[in-house]
Amino acid sequence: MHGLLEQPRGVLRLSVDAEIGSRLVAPVIADYSQLFPDVRIEIDLSARRIDLVNENFDLAVRIGSLPDSRLRVRRLATLRGKLYAAPSYLEQAGTPSHPRELHDHRRIHLLHQADQGEWYLTNISKAERHVVAANCPITANNMAMVRKLAELGLGIAVLDETMASRGIASGTLLAVLSQWGLPGVPLSVITPDRYVPTKTRLFVSMLADRISGSVGLTE
Repeated sequence: MHGLLEQPRGVLRLSVDAEIGSRLVAPVIADYSQLFPDVRIEIDLSARRIDLVNENFDLAVRIGSLPDSRLRVRRLATLRGKLYAAPSYLEQAGTPSHPRELHDHRRIHLLHQADQGEWYLTNISKAERHVVAANCPITANNMAMVRKLAELGLGIAVLDETMASRGIASGTLLAVLSQWGLPGVPLSVITPDRYVPTKTRLFVSMLADRISGSVGLTE
């Protein structure tokens, strides 16, 4: 009976960045629902930055910096961006051997707020750095769209390794300048800075376990 009383119940409201919702969070939701069927889960996938406190959300999963001091932030991992393109594009335009050659290539850019479109690349082995100016002919604010455009041969794109893995496996994408990458972007789960109920703590724990074993993510 004691164990039954501790089973979480009620509603778990979460907001998830659409970029990683289906890849990383959906499997956790499936497992959580199997274990705790008395919890109803409500998911918000809108692009807007919700207010956890005033909109009564239990948690959010976000990419990037999180300045709100009213929130408790748990950093889950770091997304590592690398360069990819379709074989058809590389056959037509050639494969660059150094980032300076990217200035002559079509680039597909994942657009973020306050983003000017530059690519700040670092050589993994030599700590060499190179900035590619903002001259991308195609920009989008959704990584799935960026991946699809790259697979269609429209240019070279930056994708995190989890997003690119399917294309690499199927042959629709190839790694470009594999020794180069962009600075890591934090992936975090946030909760209001107040008492965190059992239903939320359990979900956060399952999410952290899942992400720690995912390809392309580092602590």
